[in-house]
Amino acid sequence: MARHSLTSPRNAAPAVEHGSLYASAEELVAETIDVWRAGGEADVAAFLEEHPELTLRKSLVLDLAYEEYCQRVERTDDQAIRRFLDRYPDIKSSLRRQIEVHQFFSANPMLLGAEPKRWPAVGEEILDFAVVQELGSGAFSRVYLCRQLGVGQRQVVVKFAAGGAFEADLMGKLSHRHIMPILSVGHDHELGLSAICMPFQGRSTLCDVIDEAFSTGKPATTAAAMLVAGRRRCEPRDRYADADGRGVVSARAPYVEGVIRIAVALADALTHAHAAGIVHGDLKPSNVLFTPGGEPLLMDFNLATEASSFGALGGGTLPYMAPEQLQAMLHGDPLDPSSIEAKSDVYSFGVLLYELLTGELPYPTDLARRDAPDIAADLLRQQQRGAASLVSRPHVGRE
Repeated sequence: MARHSLTSPRNAAPAVEHGSLYASAEELVAETIDVWRAGGEADVAAFLEEHPELTLRKSLVLDLAYEEYCQRVERTDDQAIRRFLDRYPDIKSSLRRQIEVHQFFSANPMLLGAEPKRWPAVGEEILDFAVVQELGSGAFSRVYLCRQLGVGQRQVVVKFAAGGAFEADLMGKLSHRHIMPILSVGHDHELGLSAICMPFQGRSTLCDVIDEAFSTGKPATTAAAMLVAGRRRCEPRDRYADADGRGVVSARAPYVEGVIRIAVALADALTHAHAAGIVHGDLKPSNVLFTPGGEPLLMDFNLATEASSFGALGGGTLPYMAPEQLQAMLHGDPLDPSSIEAKSDVYSFGVLLYELLTGELPYPTDLARRDAPDIAADLLRQQQRGAASLVSRPHVGRE
């Protein structure tokens, strides 16, 4: 089954910085995945035993585990998938999302759209950027760490996507401490891709925070776990924009207080966006960058819409979708503009906070399901019953 562009490109040129750890590590992982796909048996545990230094590279471990899932587990039932996830507590949250994306687009390939002629390769120069490292990928875009030529070789993040200019136009209308800013936007006509340039402010997201905070199966006691997550994926050569250590989270604070501070920051960012008439449309942990200094930044507005076109809002991620979005997906109806507005984002925001507090979704999806309407119907039934109360959680408390 196709992997939907969720792993690194196999035709990547050698990285510019040959002496760096991540250049050789990425090539090693890419070659290993090629061997597995050519008929070798995927075994992440054995691979990491031979290369223990790679256990610190979460994104590469995620690529390996995802490939093992595709080879070994994808045809089995939900319980088998959950047992597979339990083998990787450090990346469980991130891996679950990658599997959900895989299964959703396997069942709904018409939503993928046409792929570009090719994606940028490490070591390549495109527009005024030298591609250094792939940071992440999905069904519609890929994100890279780049050096910006002619601007002091500064490190920036560039998101390549088809039709990304619309996202840049929306994000450019916003100016808020907790929303990722846009530096520039360009278009490569040969590849047919827009390039959205943003400051490089880290590699971690709230997915990493959840993975770190609940890696033992119990919630972290202090917010120090959040800062560990924000710094875990740092590389020695990283040069972050605005790296002054100023963040909303204090290491000595209780974990729940850290969640509250993140919640206040994101609520303020959403209020700013909604006041500008922009609905994010896909709020979830993986769309919130968490900087090494403990700062949350809302990003990925590729499914966002303006007030003038709310009816076009048809995307999102199933476990975080509000009831009105699920109803529209279930019945194939266009979304009623009066039913969207800010409240759909507010619902997704609530799911995100529940997950930060518990390490779990309030309405878990069945990972063995392949049909999106079936998943939507199941989520609607769970929503009508209501989520388990947080009051009984001793680390949360009634207050």
